[in-house]
Amino acid sequence: MSENTPRTVVKSAKNAAGQVIAKLYSDGTILIADVRASYPHIDKMWRKNEKDTPAYSITGIVPTKTHQPAIDLLLEVCDDILKERNKGTDIKDDLKFIRDGKPTKKPEYADAWIVASRETEKPTVLHPDKSEMDSPEEIKAEIKAGYFIDMLVQPWWQDNEHGKRINASLRAVRLRREGPLIAEGGISKDAAIASFDDDDEGGFGGGDDDDMGGL
Repeated sequence: MSENTPRTVVKSAKNAAGQVIAKLYSDGTILIADVRASYPHIDKMWRKNEKDTPAYSITGIVPTKTHQPAIDLLLEVCDDILKERNKGTDIKDDLKFIRDGKPTKKPEYADAWIVASRETEKPTVLHPDKSEMDSPEEIKAEIKAGYFIDMLVQPWWQDNEHGKRINASLRAVRLRREGPLIAEGGISKDAAIASFDDDDEGGFGGGDDDDMGGL
């Protein structure tokens, strides 16, 4: 689509109350509204492993109870990509940016699907009033795991030496409101206090950040 071509909504999905919860645009981007943030790394680029390319990333938790029409729209987009780029042949579910959260066995993903997105270019990050967040410090303070967000992603087909996948580039994130925090990669308060027992031999260990920030 050229820069002069008007950007329009091709298809939308609504919840039971008639509210729009997903929109597919003519440029291939998709807005998924009112989902919970998981593993937000949008204040600065991050990578899980040394060999990985650092990127901005976030995962959206999309509940089946309220967002099934949005999930259906995202799956339909994946099917269209497979028809166009892979002769209709399916790929494993975990190779798609939208997938069922239940197999992860994470409690917060149990009754939801997840949308994984990442991008090496800095995404636009907005306040609820759509004013832009100015600094990494502000973004880190405002966008937390468990908070409700809107996310704009752009699916794309990967077919290279690393295999075939349907990825999603992260274009923008808008904070909607605060929500119950998700202690991703954390420990309980009691466990933290117990770490300082006097009869312990001491020392400090590390843990893995089991990131779901993107493909």
